Amino acid sequence: MDYNTNRPRLKLPEFGRHIQQMVDYCRTIEDRDERQACAETIAAYLCRLFPDEMNAREWPSTKAWDTIQILADFDLDVDFPCPVITEENVRPTPERVPYLISQPRMRVYGRIIDDMAKAVCKMEEGPDKEEAVWRIAMQMKKSLFLHNPEAADDFIVFRDLCTLTNGAINLNPEIYHLRNFIAAEQPAAAKNAKKKKKKK
Repeated sequence: MDYNTNRPRLKLPEFGRHIQQMVDYCRTIEDRDERQACAETIAAYLCRLFPDEMNAREWPSTKAWDTIQILADFDLDVDFPCPVITEENVRPTPERVPYLISQPRMRVYGRIIDDMAKAVCKMEEGPDKEEAVWRIAMQMKKSLFLHNPEAADDFIVFRDLCTLTNGAINLNPEIYHLRNFIAAEQPAAAKNAKKKKKKK
């Protein structure tokens, strides 16, 4: 048996499958005059069947022809008696989202630190700028520590900060000292799990 669940999905379910089949048949008619007459018959039938939805008092009914256009998947070669909806109106092409393609100058710190370093250079001299510089330096040291604990040295952080700011900020490691980070000790359960894996 032919069940609706096995048939193609309806483009406009509110008009039923028989209307869809009429439009599908219309698309297969090779003779252009016959195809035109068939499309006009379908439009008139829609207006009789759905007078309110099709605004049947106005003829030609734009809504009726729009419906046919959609059901035909915008691929019906006939002379439409009025302007009809286009595929772009129904499925507009979304605007492309711009993506950042440039890489941060120092990948270990990431783009946010890179942008913050540029922004802090534009700040006016004063306590706020000093605080911002200090926080950036601390975050850089933390990032460096997570990447390579042995390389998390104030000298390296200050040197990289100087590079990121194009020499605008040059801290002396003999005067300024950043807080040191200590690697967190692994929980006993994690250690035992590693030992068991080694035994296997």
